[in-house]
Amino acid sequence: MVPADGSVCEVVPGLFLGSLKGLQHAEVLGINHIVSVLDGRATADLSAFSVHYIDIPDLPESNILEVLPGAIKFIFRALTESPRGRVYVHCMAGISRSVTIVAAYLMHTQGLSVEQAIHHIRQFRKFANPNAGFLEQLHYWLVELEGRLDYLEQTSKYHTAYRVFLRNKQSSKTETVRNVTIRQVLRDNMDSSSDVYTVDGIELQLMTLVGRIIQQTETSACITYTLHDGTGSMGGMLYVNDVKEDELNRTRSDLRVGNYVRVFGVLRLDQEQNISFQSYKTRPVTDFNEITYHNLQVMFQRLHLKQGAPPQGGMVVPAMQAGGMPQAPQGTGMMAAPALAGGSLADQLMALYHSPDVMCLQQGIHINDIMAKLKQSGANYSMDQVKETVEMLVNEAQLYSTVDDDTHRAC
Repeated sequence: MVPADGSVCEVVPGLFLGSLKGLQHAEVLGINHIVSVLDGRATADLSAFSVHYIDIPDLPESNILEVLPGAIKFIFRALTESPRGRVYVHCMAGISRSVTIVAAYLMHTQGLSVEQAIHHIRQFRKFANPNAGFLEQLHYWLVELEGRLDYLEQTSKYHTAYRVFLRNKQSSKTETVRNVTIRQVLRDNMDSSSDVYTVDGIELQLMTLVGRIIQQTETSACITYTLHDGTGSMGGMLYVNDVKEDELNRTRSDLRVGNYVRVFGVLRLDQEQNISFQSYKTRPVTDFNEITYHNLQVMFQRLHLKQGAPPQGGMVVPAMQAGGMPQAPQGTGMMAAPALAGGSLADQLMALYHSPDVMCLQQGIHINDIMAKLKQSGANYSMDQVKETVEMLVNEAQLYSTVDDDTHRAC
């Protein structure tokens, strides 16, 4: 039985997660393997256990991707090679580093997404909250590694995901998620034979496209489709193995031929060595203003990355209202954006969290900014009402917190 002091929880049978303090309960819980994730080594005597040490500070720029394969192999072997195998993964507080390791293990062994893994852990450890850099690296882990066992046998420093993340850290001109068109991608990468892709001479990692599905096929492992965005067509792929049936049905519905969708993903070379993309998230476009706004973002990001931030009073990209309608700048004489659609506060909040300008924010949006958007739309709710509803949406796995308890993204 886990201790009542909250220092340790059991995430799946035999796999425990917690803080440095929780080491005092290891013997009582029957722990025989420990993954110790600290900045340095624990001073406690761990000679009675099989220990996998990970020396890494809890900083967003720390490369936790590098240590995931070794940690996952250690946990997997401990739990499968002996029926008595019991593993305790800990960091200093049991909030960020250890949670990231356990989330990666769940993603690898159970086929969960980043959001699903974090949500599962939070059912047992409510304050589990990897830092923003670790969350981003988990998305690279999901997109690049696809949970395949053979990747665990490769030297981590050669992982595409690891190299991409390092380049992303070192490049001051790299966008976390960049709005692009298919024409831009094909024009600038016709001769690309490596995993480095560029748009307008600037390296491209995660990207988002908006277009119409014009072809679609499905296998047991993935859905392949062709997306046309008005500037060109490109093949895409979404892995669906181990996806739950209800989620798979929603994805099939979203990716039907003729539907308009927004996709988030990374570029790849397909089997014929043609430029294509692997998507890790798709969602339907329900307001065609989103297409216009996407194209505005493409132009703005291109100018911003090539020429720097606009001078004060210069070009301004319209703010987005829920549903994708740009809001006219004040004083232009243009018609103001419509208010949020009716419905409960929860419905209005989810419309905001799913709006394109918020979905493109890697770290999510702070609750103060959500309050400002609600007031801008004419809604009149108190901060307490909004916080209570956000907490309910988190508990329902529709939102998850990122850099702090007041910043969230949609699952």
